[in-house]
Amino acid sequence: MKKNKVTPKEFLDNYFKKKEGSKILNIIKKKNLLKDGYLDSLDVVILSSSIKKNFKIDINLSNAKNLKKFEKYQSLLKLISKW
Repeated sequence: MKKNKVTPKEFLDNYFKKKEGSKILNIIKKKNLLKDGYLDSLDVVILSSSIKKNFKIDINLSNAKNLKKFEKYQSLLKLISKW
């Protein structure tokens, strides 16, 4: 039996809904996720691991450019979508 494929947007939306609640989606798209406290270092590791599991994308978190992409919802979405 095949798993239903989830889109990168659905994946991110579901992650933030579980973490912060459904009303958060309108807010986080305008915020810096790291500086404003929506993601902390453990969240980045967990989210990176989940991305690897679901989309087969290995994100090198020691690379400053990759880590910077976790600051904004849209840049994170682009990171996942481009693969």
